[in-house]
Amino acid sequence: MTVPLSPRRTRPRFGLGACLVAAARGLAFTGLMLAGLVLLVVVLGAVGLAMLGLWALILGADSRESGQKVPLALLVIGAGLLAGRFLLPPALLGIRRLASLTRRLAGEWCGVPIAEPRPLPPPHQGRLGFTERLRWLLTDPATQRDLSWTAVNLIAWVLALASAVIIVVGLVAFFRALSPQLSLSTLVLACTIFVVSQAVSITPGSVGTYEGFFLLVLSTFGARPAALVTAAAVLSHVGNIAALLGAGAIGALWLRVNRPPLPVGLERPIPS
Repeated sequence: MTVPLSPRRTRPRFGLGACLVAAARGLAFTGLMLAGLVLLVVVLGAVGLAMLGLWALILGADSRESGQKVPLALLVIGAGLLAGRFLLPPALLGIRRLASLTRRLAGEWCGVPIAEPRPLPPPHQGRLGFTERLRWLLTDPATQRDLSWTAVNLIAWVLALASAVIIVVGLVAFFRALSPQLSLSTLVLACTIFVVSQAVSITPGSVGTYEGFFLLVLSTFGARPAALVTAAAVLSHVGNIAALLGAGAIGALWLRVNRPPLPVGLERPIPS
């Protein structure tokens, strides 16, 4: 029988130092995500080149220009096979190591422990050949989980970046419609500085400072009148809060309906 253990909680820290540490850790997670993206592109590129060359070979063999297309298709297939031979196993191992490091840092930095998947042992001791190594990696559920996590993590970061871009575009369109005296480049710069600055909150949740800082940044670049800038700040703040509350409610409802199993590190046996 097991009983869940609550993860270790620490009191949130505020101040400039804590904000800088949080920003640095966020950049570290971003770097891990970009490294995983590069390795994922290597994996997909090796498979994609081979499939693209095979498809071009099938189509080119029936065309009148087969003398030109067939050698090119064979060249593409060869490039894909070479990439798979020399780059595919190291890329898969790299993705697994990056995922393991991200899980460990999530527990140490964010207080969110994530269970480490138990990898399959190698088929035998000693040096593995290419075929044995590739089969071992591809049939390991831990590799499949880490590949899925890398792809989902990439989608999450793209959505996060898209949300920031949408906010900037919306603010620029709003001010261009109501205060056309500012140039487009000045508006984009001002709105981008404001959106990026919200990554380091001045107070918890930027309560009481969002509108003031919004007005300060935009007015510095010449946005007028002040009442219009303040109204845009209030609407932007309320919209952001409503979106976050809605996303949190959907997530809480999903967790209530589909209760995920606790990580291994959060369970302990009770002596009988």
